[in-house]
Amino acid sequence: MKKVAISLVMAALFASTSNAQMMGQSMDLDTIFGANRDSVFGNYGVMTVGNGVEWASLPGYNSNISVDVSDTQVTITVPDTFFSNNNWNGFRLTDAGGTIPAFAGLTQNPASTFNAVALEWTNDVLYINVVNQSVSNGQQLILDVSFVPAPGSMALLGAGGLVAVRRRRR
Repeated sequence: MKKVAISLVMAALFASTSNAQMMGQSMDLDTIFGANRDSVFGNYGVMTVGNGVEWASLPGYNSNISVDVSDTQVTITVPDTFFSNNNWNGFRLTDAGGTIPAFAGLTQNPASTFNAVALEWTNDVLYINVVNQSVSNGQQLILDVSFVPAPGSMALLGAGGLVAVRRRRR
């Protein structure tokens, strides 16, 4: 019985990590500049997340900003620029295909060389506000993305817990 409980818990853990991915999925990038997080300055199109930089040399900026998305991270590299003062100045990444598990969080990775930035998210959109950031050559903003566990994973974890409780009562 103990082996069954451990197997169910392990299966749930592996299921949740295998579903929480952006690799191979379609994402859309907008730059934001204005009064709120939906003030679109430019759209850079839909790209499939894979190895390498998805968006390079974003037009509309004086420098070659690049945005790279991996399985669970977003990395923005900035050669040299100042993101001016406004309510919003930054980026919006959207799950274009509706196939990525719901976003549960967006946090700045300690390896990031930016000052603290404002981050928001909904189920399918990541908002990155870099207003008033003065960035020098090669600095990177590295963000960690977390996902809502798939319902099947939660059910397996619950089943594993029930088996463990039942075993203890015997």
